[in-house]
Amino acid sequence: MLALTLMAFSAGCISQPLQTHHTLEEEYADQLAVAENLTRAVGVSVTMANLALQDAANTIAEDPTNETLVHQVFGSLYLKYTSVKALMIVDTEKRITLVEPTANPFMSSLLNVTIEDPHFTYSANSPPLTLVDWTYGFNVTTAILPMVTGDGTYAGILIVALDPSLYYESLVHSYEPAEKYDVWIVDEAGYVIHSPEHDLKSENIHDIHTPDQTELARVLEKILSTKSGVETYAAYSYGALSVVTRVAAWDTVSPTAERNISGPTVIVTSDVGTTQQVGYPTRSTDLKLEEFVREAYLFAKKTGKEAALAEFSKQDGQFTTKEYYTVAFDMNGTLLANPFYPQGIGMNWMLEEDENGVAAVLAYTFRAGQGGGYITHVHENPEHNLNVEVMLSYIQPIDETWYIAAGEYHPEITAVVPASKRLEMLKYAREIAAFITIEGWEPALAAMNNGSYYRDDIELSIYDFAGNSIYHDPEPWSTGNLLGVTDIYGASIGRGTIALARIGGGFGYINLPSESHGTTQLSLKYMQPIGDDRFILLTIPMNT
Repeated sequence: MLALTLMAFSAGCISQPLQTHHTLEEEYADQLAVAENLTRAVGVSVTMANLALQDAANTIAEDPTNETLVHQVFGSLYLKYTSVKALMIVDTEKRITLVEPTANPFMSSLLNVTIEDPHFTYSANSPPLTLVDWTYGFNVTTAILPMVTGDGTYAGILIVALDPSLYYESLVHSYEPAEKYDVWIVDEAGYVIHSPEHDLKSENIHDIHTPDQTELARVLEKILSTKSGVETYAAYSYGALSVVTRVAAWDTVSPTAERNISGPTVIVTSDVGTTQQVGYPTRSTDLKLEEFVREAYLFAKKTGKEAALAEFSKQDGQFTTKEYYTVAFDMNGTLLANPFYPQGIGMNWMLEEDENGVAAVLAYTFRAGQGGGYITHVHENPEHNLNVEVMLSYIQPIDETWYIAAGEYHPEITAVVPASKRLEMLKYAREIAAFITIEGWEPALAAMNNGSYYRDDIELSIYDFAGNSIYHDPEPWSTGNLLGVTDIYGASIGRGTIALARIGGGFGYINLPSESHGTTQLSLKYMQPIGDDRFILLTIPMNT
């Protein structure tokens, strides 16, 4: 949940350019049709995924202590469903006995942990698939599947942790009529499992408490208590900087006779009018980004932490301008100040991901620990209707316990890599890791050097944790030792890349000089550890 997105629905993260319809009744009919058709597509997808996962659970149930069998099933699921982040086996005593991926140190730390969460209790009346929000180092939608043998003996639970942003984003974006609306998918408990705003993933809409939003609360309650419908209501839209008239249409996945699956609700929204304009900061500054942050740093040093945080959190404060605004975090990733998102102050954002799956606050904090400097990421621009844009932020530690940041937007650069492309990166990395595991390092590298795994759209490198190059494509962005590579701001790419790979990998950004274009090249990177001492690094260019 980065710097300035407000709460779902109430804060208008669901704002789009105003739709044009002849009548409100036409808008109702259009949106309800989109919601119903998309709900059917979600229902089919969830049902098919459930069947595949339940088959895997039934296979493991016959011999859950057979690690070879379990890892074969895990490997098959991990390669087939790239939205899967992790898999676990829980025995009848609720103890975690096996995990995947084993190369992720966080996952391996869960071995032999006993789960106390009541969601993980099986009974004869438990549905075949239960989706819950579960945060253990990352936000996920978790499928809990009881393992039952052919003779009906309960053998434990298969847990499959899915990335909802990847699972649902590609599904929603493949349904063209949904593109002109904002689409939300909410589970039966009210948790947001898909949202156009990554900041709202895993939020519960029951917890939305915004002043003067009684209409909103009524609509949200109706959405969760009725199968389908359409409502018009007034809501504050931060993206439009106004109070708007909004239309929400929704439909809920119905359980089939064969599979009693917990069904999510699909909500599509549009704004059909503006009732009140809300002001944007009028204060301006001539300072450049780094100079602005330095001024804020000196102010914090002079006035002290409490006074500085209060000033940084004011929308009309001296460090909230048309050009920049100041946010503050502690070294654990807890938000301390933000003029546009007071609801998020006190919450921890360390592992929250941006639109490309990058944990930006983790990158912020890592850079603060290095003494500060520039970070490239993507974020919603409040001045451009919350369009996601590339943002260059400057990080400045105040002391060893907290830091501040401000940034500037670059709308000229393509900001978002489609979910389908990120899924390709995940699948590519997993295929390579599986190939190396099966063949062994030497035969695998020999085959790869012959071009067996070369792709011209995704660049591949393999490094050890000392930064030494083990393998690279014919024209790599980096050779030799990774530790010697710096970005256009002089920050070590190698240190950050290796640090992220050591904690299990993930997505990040690389901003390098582009000699062929005489400018810079922003790329999305993905890291996946292989074993205890090496990792895969994939990169794709975003824009020059």
